[in-house]
Amino acid sequence: MAGWMTYGNKKYAVLEPTVRQAILPLHTAVQELLPLIDADAIAFTDYMAARKLPSLTEEEKERRQAAMQEGLKTAIRVPLSIIQIANGCWPALLLVAQCGNYSCKSDVEVGAKALETGVWGAYKNVIINLSGLVDAEYKEQVQQEADEALKKAHDVCHEVLEIVERRTGDVPEVAQKRT
Repeated sequence: MAGWMTYGNKKYAVLEPTVRQAILPLHTAVQELLPLIDADAIAFTDYMAARKLPSLTEEEKERRQAAMQEGLKTAIRVPLSIIQIANGCWPALLLVAQCGNYSCKSDVEVGAKALETGVWGAYKNVIINLSGLVDAEYKEQVQQEADEALKKAHDVCHEVLEIVERRTGDVPEVAQKRT
């Protein structure tokens, strides 16, 4: 919203090319994330279906275990994708924080916290599903990737909030220097 409230505003005309750089990646991320929200809700069903497979013979137990493990990996891949796409939004959000319409200051702050919370929520889905995996190497790799992604979201969210807090006026100093 802050990007759109800046784009086309005469007061920010000098920053229009910069703000345009932020709008497209954020819009693209939204389009990529929307279907993943539904996919995340569905992803766990493979695991649940595998739990219902017969397990009377050793062969059935092995087939059931393999299906459950694959179901958990699917339930991990979807929120991991959500984390990656969401974390890809930070550069654009930093740009909006630096030069977006000052009247939208709280929208940028809320957007940053919402993005961080979205990453945290997906992270929690990854972690809970990791607990049921047997493959220790895969578990460790995904755990490390998820931990780093969560830290990035936390750190960059804090950076966005600090940038917005330091802003003192409607037209950023950067724009005033360009005119």
